[in-house]
Formats: sequence, C-alpha cells, structure tokens
Amino acid sequence: MKKKMTVLLIALGVLCVLTGVFFLVKNRSAAYEESQKTKYDTLFDLTANKIARIEWETSGGEKFAFARENGTWKYEYDETLSVDQEAANLLASGMTGVSVYQVIPDVTDLSRYGLDAPAYRISVTDRDGSTTTVLIGDNNETAGSVYAVYEGETGTVYSVQPSIKAAVEKKLSDFSG
Repeated sequence: MKKKMTVLLIALGVLCVLTGVFFLVKNRSAAYEESQKTKYDTLFDLTANKIARIEWETSGGEKFAFARENGTWKYEYDETLSVDQEAANLLASGMTGVSVYQVIPDVTDLSRYGLDAPAYRISVTDRDGSTTTVLIGDNNETAGSVYAVYEGETGTVYSVQPSIKAAVEKKLSDFSG
C-alpha cells in the first residue's frame, strides 16, 4: 500500500511539473505572438504623394536630400541640378509600403544587426512637416530582408522589406535628368 501511494505521489508530481511547463511554454508563445503584432505594418505610414522631403546619408558620409515643391522634386544641395522627376518619384515610392516582416524586441546589441554603424540613415518628411528617421543595417539573407531601427528608439529592431535599401543605393547621377 505504501509503495502504491509513493508511485501515485510521484506521478502526481510529474503531472504538476508537466502542467506547469505546458502553461509556461503557452504563455511565452502567446507573448512572442503579441510581440510580432505591432502598429508598424509598414516602416513609414505614408503614401508617396504625401512625402515632401527625403534625406539620407551613407555610412561613408555622402548626403542626399530631395524636396518636393509645388509637385516638383529639387535636389537641396544644388538647386541648379535638373532632377529626373520619374527617378525622384520612384525614390518616394521606395519609401512607402516597406513591409515590416518581423519585430525583434529586447535588443541590447545593435551591432548584431549592423545598426551600431548603419549603412544608411534615412529621414522622410511628410507635407505636415512630421519627420521619421530610420537607420538601415545589415541584410538578412535568410529572410530576404534588411534590419532597421527607428532613430532614438532603443531595444526594438525591425526586419523589413529590402526595397528601402535599394531605393537609396543610388548615385546622384541616377537622379539627374
């Protein structure tokens, strides 16, 4: 009788431990799922026609800035430059609809994502004067994405559509018309 009671208590203890593990895993999974849901379905919540200014800087220190005035794009650092309007509109389109594939919370080491010394710093200003700045880091070849972080926001990295990086991997001559 004593042996049966011991076996029963051990079985009950194992059942309690397994139940606890089940709920722990379930809660962590739910927390992870919730972390992937975010207000950031896209990196910039704008349409191309609402963008008034796009500025970016490369890791090498090159700076570019285009502003739209009365529907016409101008290069801010040399207003005598004839800007190819189609190329500038494509640039603006490249800033919109950039999907966020994954949200990576609780990041303490930005260097793992190439964001300690980002490849690009991109600022997009809408017609109301509101500016959003993102830093673009390494490519994630496995996911077909690039890593990004909002300037000034710490702890959260975004795996985003690589079209944003492709939009600014240009030379000034690509925009002259």
